[in-house]
Amino acid sequence: MLEVRELRYFLEVALTGNITKAAHHLHVTQPCLSRAIKDLESKLGQRLLVRRSHSVALTAEGALFVERARAIVELVGNTEREFQTLSQKIEGQVNICAAETPAFRVLSEVIADIQAEHPDVRFNLESGNYEQTIVRLDQGIYDFGLVVEPFAQLEHFEVLTLPVLDRWSVILPAGHPLCRKKVITPDDLLDIPLIMSSQELNNGSAAGLRQWFGQRYSQLHVVDTFNLLYNATLLVEQGIGVLPAMDGIINVQGSPKLCERPMKPALTTQVYLIWGRHRTLPPPAKLFLERFKAKIELMG
Repeated sequence: MLEVRELRYFLEVALTGNITKAAHHLHVTQPCLSRAIKDLESKLGQRLLVRRSHSVALTAEGALFVERARAIVELVGNTEREFQTLSQKIEGQVNICAAETPAFRVLSEVIADIQAEHPDVRFNLESGNYEQTIVRLDQGIYDFGLVVEPFAQLEHFEVLTLPVLDRWSVILPAGHPLCRKKVITPDDLLDIPLIMSSQELNNGSAAGLRQWFGQRYSQLHVVDTFNLLYNATLLVEQGIGVLPAMDGIINVQGSPKLCERPMKPALTTQVYLIWGRHRTLPPPAKLFLERFKAKIELMG
């Protein structure tokens, strides 16, 4: 019967191409390693290696067996880790400061999966813009931040790009003349009272609305700014101004006081998960990051 130890020995020899080097890496003696390889060849009934004076090479059968051995060793390792995890109770709190974005749905799915398996893991969520998120991460108050461009540089953070984009639209008071249009262009919003995100106004990035408006940006008539979108929609209901915002955060459909129109050209923004580059994450936060990475890999 094949032993996992023998497979690991064989893979190391195949990788190094040298019995002596492989024995050193495996912390075993050269005779012990040579004997294990011969036992493996005897069990398989095939010659796996061609011995030379100072090296070894794979035979055709050995090259085939490398792939099989690697798959078996990886499966054994994954199984061991999975069952070790089952015996470990993970508990504690994961703290996340997040922008208002439909992309948070990705995080919510990961959170649901984790809490189904680990009911003693709790998540503390706080809404915050880019500036607030950075401060809380720097202070160590939060483990992760979910931020939406535009923002300044993030040299001292690890950054993970979500494979989804936020799409923007314009929210208007019901009955506004622009509600009769199918799409809203930058020229449509000149000389019209606007309610704008304070992050957009305070950030010098060329992304987001600054890019969409282009040279017209300096001509905008901004009457109010906001941090949380829901509060801003209440100002729109009062007819104070119109509101460029991300789709999917506020449900405008069916509202008797609001209408929503897409922007042309289309405006999309990227969303990122960030965390401190040199921060040691506690076990629940490590679990969240592992699951989150696996989630976005599946999303492609």
